[in-house]
Amino acid sequence: MDEVIHYAMEDLKIRVPLAMLLLSTLPSKVDDLVVSADYVEKTTITDVPCDHVAARTDKGVDFQVWVAQGEEPLPRRIVITYKDEAGQPQFWADLSDWNLSPEISDALFTFTPPDGAEQIQFLTEAGKATVQPRPPKGE
Repeated sequence: MDEVIHYAMEDLKIRVPLAMLLLSTLPSKVDDLVVSADYVEKTTITDVPCDHVAARTDKGVDFQVWVAQGEEPLPRRIVITYKDEAGQPQFWADLSDWNLSPEISDALFTFTPPDGAEQIQFLTEAGKATVQPRPPKGE
C-alpha cells in the first residue's frame, strides 16, 4: 500500500488528503512532520466523547484530529488546512463505523475491464531535463 500511495502522490501528483493514515510509517511520519501540538478540548462527535488535538507542521499543512475516548481511541474527525495555498483551503473528514477486522476477498482486488475498454497511461510530470539542440539540417 505504501508504494501505491507514494506513486500516486509523487509521480502522478495526485493529492490524497488522508494518505498518511494508510501508510505503515504513520507514527514516524507524524514524529518527523509535527513541530507543535496542542490539546484543544474534550468534545463530542456524533455522540462519541472525543479529545481534540491540533498540530502544526513545517510543510505548510496543519491538521486537527478528534480521537474517541475509551477502549477504542480511533479518529472520529480530521481537518487538514493547507496554509500555503491561496485562501488556506481545508479538507474535512468524519470517520465512523470502524471495522478493524474486515473480511475481504482477493476478488475485490481483481479488475475485469468492461467490453470495449482501452488502457490509458497516466501522464507523469516531466522532470527537469536538459535539452540538447539539434544540429542544423545537412550536417
